[in-house]
Amino acid sequence: MMLGDILRKFDDPRAVEDALLQLGDLALLTEISKAAASFGETPGEYAAASVARFSGEASDDDWVALMSGMARTENPGLICLRKMIEWAVAQDRQQSAGCGCGHKHSTAPETDSGTDAK
Repeated sequence: MMLGDILRKFDDPRAVEDALLQLGDLALLTEISKAAASFGETPGEYAAASVARFSGEASDDDWVALMSGMARTENPGLICLRKMIEWAVAQDRQQSAGCGCGHKHSTAPETDSGTDAK
């Protein structure tokens, strides 16, 4: 199956929900359910949106990791879905926590460096 075929299949929230059940990963299903609820979506809607977000926003490194994972499995569609959802959940976690760099940033305005413009 070609990657384009996999991505088109996952445009449909119902197809995504069926695939999620095939994964059998209860921890991932729980994470998806929580993330979906925070956006007012069903798990299938969130997962389908995750596929679209990954397709449009993932870095080259993310794509390489995805393709590498898909090459080493008998079911590349499920691996594709898992990786894209895990990426989206991680992105959402970073956004809800701020920038995601792990540092506390000051919200104070920057001060002048002491040089006067004439």
